[in-house]
Amino acid sequence: MLDKRNKALYEHDDDDEAAFSFDSFDQFYKQELRNDQLRPPRQIDPSHYTRKKPWELQTEGFKNKRVREEEYFKEHAIYLENKKEN
Repeated sequence: MLDKRNKALYEHDDDDEAAFSFDSFDQFYKQELRNDQLRPPRQIDPSHYTRKKPWELQTEGFKNKRVREEEYFKEHAIYLENKKEN
């Protein structure tokens, strides 16, 4: 018989075949994990972990709150002007 947990999972179904079946996904996956333990580890290919594209950071540096607010209000004023024109 299988463990009691399987019986508890399938008690509401009144299906003993499903509760004690070796063909369920749970049993298949448990067996697959056991088999996976016996397999040799996969080789790591360092080329999979290299950058595909060189990314350049294009930042102007840190801006304090006052500078960010000034830029925001300038851009917002331009937005409002464009909104009035349309």
